[in-house]
Amino acid sequence: LLRIRLRPYSGPATTHGGKPRRLHRCNFCDYKTYRSDLMKRHVRIHTGERPHKCHLCPQSFTQSYHLTKHLFTHKGERPYQCLKCSQRLAQKTQLRRHLHRYECK
Repeated sequence: LLRIRLRPYSGPATTHGGKPRRLHRCNFCDYKTYRSDLMKRHVRIHTGERPHKCHLCPQSFTQSYHLTKHLFTHKGERPYQCLKCSQRLAQKTQLRRHLHRYECK
């Protein structure tokens, strides 16, 4: 049996040090977060800013993680492999698309 206890509201959220956490609100929509890094990333949806640029082609990305994944395509690395037909792909999304398209499930 799972028991869940709800605590009564005790005022604004605080950090581990007891300081009140600041709620960041998007100027473009209703999005809110206590994390400034998430707000920065979210605002890029509205502004179109893509600060992470590939040095090998014109592609740019909103998150560094997406640039890192993209670089696999230039390096020729293909870490994702279809277990049915053995085709190797550079990104997990490419593998998912391959599995769906060719019914390699």
